[in-house]
Amino acid sequence: MERNPSIWRGAGIFALGVLTLGILLRLAWNLFVFCDEYNFSPEAVCGSGLDLGLLWLRLLAALLLLLGGLGLLFRLPLVRVVMVLSVVNLGISLRLLGTLLLFCHRQCMAPALVCGSALHWGLLWVQLIAALALLLCSLGRQFPRRVSKASP
Repeated sequence: MERNPSIWRGAGIFALGVLTLGILLRLAWNLFVFCDEYNFSPEAVCGSGLDLGLLWLRLLAALLLLLGGLGLLFRLPLVRVVMVLSVVNLGISLRLLGTLLLFCHRQCMAPALVCGSALHWGLLWVQLIAALALLLCSLGRQFPRRVSKASP
């Protein structure tokens, strides 16, 4: 059986997209539960209305990233789309992590309390690593390795 690296990369991007979307949905759910239980507004926890909008944009980008990974499995030319969505997802994730840490510092709270548990706090870091891995996978598809010519 012959191995096709583009299919494996597409499958990896799809699997990382599923993982990222699942974690992001769970973290968003926990954030809104925290806001409801502790009488904070989601805007206060996220930092501003812009950052709350970025939270929803990150969920949309993760969904589109998942669909882009599925398209790569079917060999559709979506490499650049996946790369752009990976950058958007990673950038928004880093910004929201910063605002979450700032909120926790100002309120003298543990970030795990806002995320729901220590496990979900760890999942936030797993999501960041997965977002970085998605970016690297899409870059690998954009810039394939050069094949060295054999000397006679």
